[in-house]
Parts: sequence; C-alpha cells; structure tokens
Amino acid sequence: MKKYEAMVILSNKVEDSKLDEKIEIIRGEITRAGGTVENVTRLGRRGFARPLAKRDAGLYLMVTFSADTSKVSGLTERLTRFHQDDDIFRVQIVREIKTRPIEQVKIAEPAAV
Repeated sequence: MKKYEAMVILSNKVEDSKLDEKIEIIRGEITRAGGTVENVTRLGRRGFARPLAKRDAGLYLMVTFSADTSKVSGLTERLTRFHQDDDIFRVQIVREIKTRPIEQVKIAEPAAV
C-alpha cells in the first residue's frame, strides 16, 4: 500500500453544519476501496483563480490516505459520482512525495587580506 493525498473541492454551497457528513462520505468511499484514511485537513473556503463551471469558490479538503495502487483510479470515479449531487466539485489524487531533510553545508570563512 502506498500513501496518497487527495485534494477534494466541495461545492461552496455546502453548509458548515453538513461538512462532517460530507467528510464521512469521503472516508467511507476510501475505506470501501480498501484504503485507510490517515488525516483530513480542512483548508477552508477559497476563491478560484478564474470561474469554473460558473462557480467562483469552493470548500477545500486535503485527505491523506494509504491504498493499493490498483484501487486508486476506481476511487476517483467513486468520489466524482457525487457530482450528480453537486457536493463534490473536483477531486485530484496524487501520490505522496517523500522528502529528504536538507543537509546544511558549512561555508568557509573568507580569507583575511
């Protein structure tokens, strides 16, 4: 199983009181696909750089999860089927990139003149 990050944009019309319900739907779909959700970060409501499908803003979520590589494409389809309901506006799933710590390099002192 590999780690993935999913950027999910919900419709701006989703009320804060129903946000937890929408997050549980997303968690459920990931679990049904055989994945395990590690973290859901609410990034808040943000405007788009330009209008998309006559919308100018959305509610952003970052979902970190582990899943089998063969199941990820099916997961994208499962999440986007909620377009009919206008709840989930966009979904983008990418593989989590492992970063290495930056090594500090000592700079030599300038020579005295």
